[in-house]
Amino acid sequence: MNTPSIHEECVYMRDVEIIATKTQYKAGETVEGHVIIKCDDDFKHNGIHITFKGREHTRIVVSTGKTTHVHTDEHVYFEDTSYLQEAGSMQAGEKRLPFSFQFPDNSEGTLSSYSGRNGWIEYTLEAVVEISWASDLKEKKDLDFRQAMEKLPQQLQHQCAERDGYPVLDVEIENNSFCLGDPVSLRFRVAHDAKIREVRVELKSDEIVHAGKLERNSWKTLAKQSIDDDEVQRGVWMDIQLDTDESMQATFNRPIIRNEVSLKVTLNIPWGQDESVEIPITLGFCNNQLEKETYDIFDF
Repeated sequence: MNTPSIHEECVYMRDVEIIATKTQYKAGETVEGHVIIKCDDDFKHNGIHITFKGREHTRIVVSTGKTTHVHTDEHVYFEDTSYLQEAGSMQAGEKRLPFSFQFPDNSEGTLSSYSGRNGWIEYTLEAVVEISWASDLKEKKDLDFRQAMEKLPQQLQHQCAERDGYPVLDVEIENNSFCLGDPVSLRFRVAHDAKIREVRVELKSDEIVHAGKLERNSWKTLAKQSIDDDEVQRGVWMDIQLDTDESMQATFNRPIIRNEVSLKVTLNIPWGQDESVEIPITLGFCNNQLEKETYDIFDF
């Protein structure tokens, strides 16, 4: 009996695909679907399995001259493997193998999916067809997991910027916890005699990751708005809103990765150093949003 060559095995096995009934999940929900195997001819394998995994991981690249070092770290939330078929053969055509897993409930400490510059929180399905004479065939699928944030009691936040002991900018927010998709509301007041070009209001995200003993920070602006000098009323509280959406990252704090969000208000001062106020806030998904999203997915 002739042993199939690597080339022949790869020709017989045409495609591996993961089909899940949903792409977005919340705590405790079931992940189910099929692994679809497509063969052009009868095909021998050593087994087929699928793994459901949740993890956070970081990657920091350090370059010195011509030398590059990659530092990584990882924390696995859970990992569950289901064996769909034992070693054997598969007939030409298409084979659908069902699978089912369950996301942990709220008590397991899982966080919403996150994709940053140097850190990630991922929930994945990976199907593997084991082959003797070639590299295993694999297919990976990312799942969007959303964890409701813990609602904090409302608390007024107030900060000011001073110049020569005199306040030139006051900023207030009535609550420092906001649902993604809702506007971030604040108010500010500029001193009567302040000379400015504009007032800049920014929503900033700061990612802090660790890989071994290394730490790296990277930040980005999520939303911003500018108010020109002639539109700023001196000595009067002015209200403003910054829009958020569900593509923005929730705030969280883990040992190897955290994401902090702050509200920054800056006075752009001509021929002088800018003055600014920065207030930390919490962004996240709220329970009522997750319930609506689940309803919408199944509302055929």
